[in-house]
Amino acid sequence: MTRRSPALETPVHHVGTWPSLAATTWPDLSFAILDDRELTYAALAAWTEATSDDLVASGVSPGDRVVISALNSYEVVVYQLAALRIGAVCVPIVPIYRSHELRAILADVRPRAVVAQHRVGDRVLTDQLDEILSPEDGTVRIVVGGSTAGWADARQQPAPGAATTSSAPTPGDLDETCLILYTSGTTAAPKGVQLSSRSLLAASRVWIDRMDIDGDDVAFAVAPLAHIAGLIPGALVPLLSGCRAVLMNGWRPDEAIELMDQHRATFSAGAAVFLQDLVDRYENLPDTVHRLGAFVSGGSTTPPSLIRRAEKIGVRAQRAYGMSETAGVVTLTARDDDLDRRAEYDGRINDHVDVRIVDSLNQPVPTGSEGAVQIRGAQVMTGYTDPTRNAEQFHDEWFDTGDLGTVDEDGWFRFTGRTKDIINRGGEKFSARDIEDVILTHPSIARAAAAALPDDRLGEVVGAFVVLADHAEWPGDSAMRDHLLDQGLAKAKLPASWQVIDALPTTASGKVQKHLLVKQAGEAHA
Repeated sequence: MTRRSPALETPVHHVGTWPSLAATTWPDLSFAILDDRELTYAALAAWTEATSDDLVASGVSPGDRVVISALNSYEVVVYQLAALRIGAVCVPIVPIYRSHELRAILADVRPRAVVAQHRVGDRVLTDQLDEILSPEDGTVRIVVGGSTAGWADARQQPAPGAATTSSAPTPGDLDETCLILYTSGTTAAPKGVQLSSRSLLAASRVWIDRMDIDGDDVAFAVAPLAHIAGLIPGALVPLLSGCRAVLMNGWRPDEAIELMDQHRATFSAGAAVFLQDLVDRYENLPDTVHRLGAFVSGGSTTPPSLIRRAEKIGVRAQRAYGMSETAGVVTLTARDDDLDRRAEYDGRINDHVDVRIVDSLNQPVPTGSEGAVQIRGAQVMTGYTDPTRNAEQFHDEWFDTGDLGTVDEDGWFRFTGRTKDIINRGGEKFSARDIEDVILTHPSIARAAAAALPDDRLGEVVGAFVVLADHAEWPGDSAMRDHLLDQGLAKAKLPASWQVIDALPTTASGKVQKHLLVKQAGEAHA
């Protein structure tokens, strides 16, 4: 089945011009609140323009890549927008990535500039990047939240009344790549997803149109701004609608509820784990505490029961489906869609994409039947940074998501499974192969398989199954954890459980039968 979409509305503007356009329209309105510090649209534009001039002066040109890896902050928003303003390519990287992932990403993207948080938790991110970047390559290095040798301090907010124009070059074509996001898939190295201004506009407009967002709304940004789930609703939707965003630099549910109450937040988005935390707390709070108006739950499986629990305590929650390759969600519901639809389906297909469900021969299946999910339209990426991946996942103009699903006659979509070997931990998707490769660097391990195990809080966690090398002894869970951290693996990718087995179950062709491993893990914990 194929859903048809109308053409994207024109005229449209390059995303790099959005801050100045917003400042012209709503100069004195609040763009965002972070740590009780307000930033107006005029102040955002002035800061972005000044930062744009800094980037140009440091040698960044249109088309150059600017990597940004930092916790949510005004500096992150400004450097993202400044890179877009001068026609460079913004490359946000979620700060949970460590040297293992950073090395692969930087080798792929070859940045002209890197903007990084000085410290993330217990590690010095700038030191890790210094170990990876060549001192001879001339990469511009800018530090946020501290100072360190060899790194320029991030541009601070200009004084009130500063100019909102600069001498920076005009952004490029709407269909040129302006944003690269890195997402894990079935292969070891993260995949570089290239998005255009047209993709970001289509993805942002659907939020405004479907959810009827205007200047009276208050967005609550719980996801990292380096992730599409944070960037679209937390920065780009406000720039197009005039609403205000409340930013957090980490998920702390009790603090989030206080901020939502203080600022009367009307909508938010993120993985189901965020919604779960909110509902658990709201159920034990008095009615006098402000309830978040709406929550869009995507990135991981959301139980229908959670949507219904949210409804009972005053939060209009909905499931949604999307990915980095489609600039975020490609399904959303409208404000007047009923509870049963919101709970039992993963949204209604957006206006700027077509979705078709096909069989193993790439032929459309009957309406309502399960098949492989393929997408085309304005939201779809321009392609991966690795051209060989494009050949694997594009069928003419159709992008093959690697997912399974159904679409009914009214355009309501259900996600039913995956064909890709990834683990979706609370909305962050990790390559199982990537984790396996790092486990196998330990001399005691002969074979390894990583699989998604069900988890009540996060949806899925990593389960590791290992076969020991001849005459080797099991080092222990703690020693294996330390080894993976020493190899630079992100903490979120660490296995939640380990099982030592005699052999991995395989098909006749040698493919590991992970469903049997998952079943075995379930029986072991029964």
